[in-house]
Amino acid sequence: MAPSTYPDNNGKEPTKTNGILPVNNYDRQSIVHVYNLITKDPTRKFTTEALALAVGINRNKLHYGFKQVYGTTIHALQIALRMKKAQTLLATTQQPLKTIATTVGYSNSSDFGYAFKKRFGLTPTAYRKQASTTYMESNDHEAA
Repeated sequence: MAPSTYPDNNGKEPTKTNGILPVNNYDRQSIVHVYNLITKDPTRKFTTEALALAVGINRNKLHYGFKQVYGTTIHALQIALRMKKAQTLLATTQQPLKTIATTVGYSNSSDFGYAFKKRFGLTPTAYRKQASTTYMESNDHEAA
């Protein structure tokens, strides 16, 4: 007897549930591996195609499975991690904005500024000023 083509579904082709294909164990492990790759190096520009090829699953399966498992898209996770790193750099260093933009994966500081403001409602400069004031106030309270 030949091995089942779909071992996670008793040999039957998986069916969509509410329009979503089920994620089998192999796919889930692949998706977790992709998540780990992205979080390990959030400033690296990964494409879904390259990630799917790296872990050995179909691009669409990765795209929809990632959203199913993590509740967000690969692209949205990458942006969130980059913006988090930018927040940290703005609050803790005096690096020029252009350097921070490059560090978090933006080749153009204007694009970085636009993306930062869209996400946080403040320009990077305004955020830095606010973070600096908050930091100074918290240190004043600790010294008292």
